[in-house]
Amino acid sequence: MHLTPEITRLIHNNFWIVLSFAFGQPAVGKLIEQKFRGEWKYLHKSVYELAEMRADRALLEMATQLRVLDDAEGISDYFKQVGREPLGHVIQGDGTRTDLHFRDMTNKLMHGVKYEWKLVS
Repeated sequence: MHLTPEITRLIHNNFWIVLSFAFGQPAVGKLIEQKFRGEWKYLHKSVYELAEMRADRALLEMATQLRVLDDAEGISDYFKQVGREPLGHVIQGDGTRTDLHFRDMTNKLMHGVKYEWKLVS
């Protein structure tokens, strides 16, 4: 079994990558739009394609690490005991709405086919 402090450190690292992408990419995109004229193929590839791929990987890694942490520390059980509100909801294929709890969230992230980032600048 992995040590909880090490898993937590990895979660923090991946969270930082996801957070940096989500907040940084729109700002950098705006800067590129304002300051860089002409064809900047590799700059665009780095800022848009490669950064998103890295954020996707960090999100998946973080979900897996959160799942390992949940297995080790019983986070889901604790949230149930204290009556924690759901993290959100999921709309099922038949249109029904289902609460999204911690363990469900890690499952959805781990088993997702793709991620779509809706970033606003």
